[in-house]
Amino acid sequence: MAAVVAVGAVWLTTAQPVTPAASSPPGAAMAPAEAGAPPSRSTLSDTTAGEATNPLLATASAEVRDLTSTVTAACPVSYGDAWPVPAVTTGTITSLPDVDDVIQPGESLYRIDDHPVLLLRGRLPAWRDLTPWMDKGRDIAQTKRALVALGFADPAEIGTSTSWNWSLSQAIADLREAAGYTRDYTLPQSVVVFAPAAVRVAALTASPGEPVAPGTQVLTLTTTTPHVTCEIETSQRAYAIPQAQVAMTFPDGTEASGAIVDVTTQAGEGPEDPDVLAAVIDVAANVLISQDTGTLARVTLTHTVATGVLAVPVTALVAFVDGGYGVAALDDAGAAVLVPVLTGRFAGTLVEITGGDIAPGDQVVVTP
Repeated sequence: MAAVVAVGAVWLTTAQPVTPAASSPPGAAMAPAEAGAPPSRSTLSDTTAGEATNPLLATASAEVRDLTSTVTAACPVSYGDAWPVPAVTTGTITSLPDVDDVIQPGESLYRIDDHPVLLLRGRLPAWRDLTPWMDKGRDIAQTKRALVALGFADPAEIGTSTSWNWSLSQAIADLREAAGYTRDYTLPQSVVVFAPAAVRVAALTASPGEPVAPGTQVLTLTTTTPHVTCEIETSQRAYAIPQAQVAMTFPDGTEASGAIVDVTTQAGEGPEDPDVLAAVIDVAANVLISQDTGTLARVTLTHTVATGVLAVPVTALVAFVDGGYGVAALDDAGAAVLVPVLTGRFAGTLVEITGGDIAPGDQVVVTP
């Protein structure tokens, strides 16, 4: 008995029974079935072929391509997590920067009793006063590098060791004098704040005229480079791969691309909230400079499901009443020929097909 199937608005009848092909339901990403190859093309009757050449039928090409799926998320523009800067001495705040100001190494972060607290380049927090011929330490080596970067020392003379030397004493004295302090060879912990690079002022937590004590938070800082940060479900980890490219659109219509530079797992805000993946996306600074902090970008993250597979639109699939799928391909005469296939992985509007007599470039009938 012939198997009858519907393709678009045209009914096709195979001239011989069709062996059901193993299949996966549209919309599910599954590996190709293990079943044997389905039978080759089924020749259609003259009447069927005549109906199948209906010019109103839409067709698409079978193509060898990569299959990708996407997820979209609304992701804010931010400068990353801010870190606090506490006072290390007792006094009165006499000057503060403005929010969003960028402070370069060598410049003043704020002033206490009209004395500047200087930003120096380094990753190790200041944890003790620096005094001549003190015990060795990484903070000594870091201070030497910071003073060289600011031009207060000759790298060949001051070196990079963890030991004190005369060149370091001279460089500290020059720094103090340039900042308005009395000239001597000590660098108190209260005078400097170390950061890896220039910083941006995220918020002020003290006010001019306010008295402070050691530990009083004065301001918070961030990096100077804005990012777009997306939070997605942990089950979508395949979409958040470091170095992967993403596309984004901002509310003002600006379109841009970026690359994922960091992915971390963050705990849910409450005991019943699931963990999420936070993907930090690096975007060209000239794109983000016009975007306010907190602006939500529509970000499309892509996952490659399969590479180099033969694929057709999902709407080309024809379901057999006995199970399995086929596609209706056009032969050289323009007649539709029903070809059983095995379905593989699905991605978006496309599906991988194998096992059938379909070649790249063949035209297959698709439903509108």
